[in-house]
Amino acid sequence: MSEPWNDLRSSREALGWTQRDVARDIVSQSHYSLIEQGVLVPSDRVARHLAARLRLQVDRWGEEWVPYRRAFHARQRCWRSFARDGFVSSEQLRALSHPSLHVDFECYAQYLDASTACPEVAYRRLADARRQLCSSRATHVPQRMRQWGDIRLRIVLAMVESQLQKRLHRYQAATAWALCANRMMCEVPAFWH
Repeated sequence: MSEPWNDLRSSREALGWTQRDVARDIVSQSHYSLIEQGVLVPSDRVARHLAARLRLQVDRWGEEWVPYRRAFHARQRCWRSFARDGFVSSEQLRALSHPSLHVDFECYAQYLDASTACPEVAYRRLADARRQLCSSRATHVPQRMRQWGDIRLRIVLAMVESQLQKRLHRYQAATAWALCANRMMCEVPAFWH
């Protein structure tokens, strides 16, 4: 089974339509483009309209989005809580336990563990998470940004680094990492807020 956004592209191309043609009166062309890339997950209503327009089996195709919608909402809830409160609950962390969300889970778990974990172990985990972040197949990240990894998780890891530096009494470095995280906040796409 292919991923549902691939069905969009192949159906659109088979009909000889542009993204603007498909999106007209449903969503903006840029919103549609993000759906077609697998970055955004359409609502049920949008999925039904797109399926009808592209002559896809509405019920079957709409159901294919369910696991992606669940993963997107789990990511979104964690991010919103982290960005707003600087905290992620254990319930929100458990929602990231699916294997496809492993990198997200690891980054937020490190954030929660940074104040108590052994610094040497924490730094090994941090380095490993950074490698995974850039090598993971993050379809929810726009194609032009995938080489750097998910900006949200880069921010979380910068805050982990800040916490670790603070624990080691390296206050200037801790401040620098916190400022780096704050600067990256403006790069987070609006759909995560």
